[in-house]
Amino acid sequence: MAKILGVSGSPRRSATYRSLEIALEAAKQKEGIETEIISLHGKNIKPCYHCDLCKKKKVLCHIEDYMLELYPKLKEADAFIFASPVYAMNITPQLHSLFSRMRPLHEIKGGALRNKLASGIAVGGTRNGGQELTINAIIHACLTRGMIFVGNEPGNYSGAMVWSKDQGAKGVEEDKVGFESIKNLGNRLAEIALIMEAGKK
Repeated sequence: MAKILGVSGSPRRSATYRSLEIALEAAKQKEGIETEIISLHGKNIKPCYHCDLCKKKKVLCHIEDYMLELYPKLKEADAFIFASPVYAMNITPQLHSLFSRMRPLHEIKGGALRNKLASGIAVGGTRNGGQELTINAIIHACLTRGMIFVGNEPGNYSGAMVWSKDQGAKGVEEDKVGFESIKNLGNRLAEIALIMEAGKK
């Protein structure tokens, strides 16, 4: 059994969350895949202060917020789909805080996220609103934590990119090209997660 954890980095629960649901629904079509979805909507995650306490004393972050609940889930998952709306041609501050606070897992647990799989979804209000740059930000954040990034099928090489037209979940459903790219991403990540799981056994 391989577990895929979906993380919606939007401060709202609309288009990005729905995109993640579609991807995970596609992933679950593969036998042996378990999924869970987490929304950062309404969650308190402070950014990393770079105090280096985790590095110097080999302890988890001393900041008491939602990350304390997330650390066990991050360690348990075999693969991730990180989804973000496009904010100023980038990921949201909420998702950036999450990535920055993964540092203790990297520093004190022998690379607890090392060799876990990751993929990305970017949702923009316009067709070319910065989706590729947002996916690039997700890619590089994952690489800093030792994860292996899994791209999409040809045509959406680096991830799934959606044009919501600022219409929320309805806009996601109506973007046929984006909708297919989301499904393809979930399917491909599930396939590779199962290959990795078989290899470990």
